[in-house]
Amino acid sequence: MTPRKYNATPSLNLASLQVGHVLPEFIVDVTRTLIVGGAFATRDVQDVHHDPVITAQRGFKDIFMNNFTTMALVTRYLNDWAGPQAVVQRFSFKLGTPQYAQDALRFRGTVQSVESGADKTTLAVEVTGTNSGGTHLTSVVHLALAHANYPA
Repeated sequence: MTPRKYNATPSLNLASLQVGHVLPEFIVDVTRTLIVGGAFATRDVQDVHHDPVITAQRGFKDIFMNNFTTMALVTRYLNDWAGPQAVVQRFSFKLGTPQYAQDALRFRGTVQSVESGADKTTLAVEVTGTNSGGTHLTSVVHLALAHANYPA
């Protein structure tokens, strides 16, 4: 995974954000280290996230990523786009095909709704994550963007 810095001063123009706005694609090169580290960081010691022998005995081709790591990567994707000032208000997701090591995970996002208020704009962003096996994740994330943090 290529290290990226958060967009400390987002260049988003909130006034021009519309339903259908497409976020730039974010590609993560998923490694065994990312899978194991993410599982242990979230205290998920299920063997399918770190033991390839037991995982193979259970019918999977390799260890696979846990849902907490997937959610963290979705949050990173949105924070890279909107900046660390964006507040996640609600997060719904559905997992699909497993995310195995040595397989790229591609995130794509589309703005589904935009509600402007006096001091903040609330967005619903649909995010999908796909890999060579198909759709790993489908989610909708609601973000609050305080007007004071974004240029007019």
